Amino acid sequence: MGSVRSESDEETRSWYSPHRAIVFLGVLLTIVAVTGGAIAVANSARAEALNTQITDQYLVLQPPVRQIRASVAAFQVLAAEAANHSVTATSLVPGAVAASNSVDKAYLTLQHLLALPGNAGLAPRLAGQMTAFVSARSSLGAFLAGESPDSQTAHLAAVEKSVAANLDATLATLQATVTNRLDQTANEARAASDRARVGLL
Repeated sequence: MGSVRSESDEETRSWYSPHRAIVFLGVLLTIVAVTGGAIAVANSARAEALNTQITDQYLVLQPPVRQIRASVAAFQVLAAEAANHSVTATSLVPGAVAASNSVDKAYLTLQHLLALPGNAGLAPRLAGQMTAFVSARSSLGAFLAGESPDSQTAHLAAVEKSVAANLDATLATLQATVTNRLDQTANEARAASDRARVGLL
């Protein structure tokens, strides 16, 4: 009788062994699938956050920077025409005022954007150079308004031209930095999206 029970127990254990292995494998695969799904969700969330950063932090910087550079360049053309006496200085006033207002408006927008988290160190010298440009621009205001040039006019024009060039160089550097960050962030977002896609397969 004992021998029969022993053989029966061995058969039962033998029968259960592969089933336990199958159950264990199923549990293991479930854990792997759940873990992979969680990682995929995390990567998907990271890709979405990076894409939002591209739109809300970097792309928005480009329009005001372009506008400032274009408006400063337009003002330089008018200042050069006035210095060369190619046209009557008073005829340049509307264009000079429009260019100045465009610069000031775009700079206010840019200031707000540069104050956002992560943007503070993008253009550390910009504020000082903008102040210098506005001061130099204002010094030419009377001349553009029609006052006769004097011994200081050429010097003031040269100073304004120099600070405008410095401002433009800083803005060009800012554009290059933003472009590099855009490329880097876009690559990171693409990689996270690819990992998320693989994780969901």
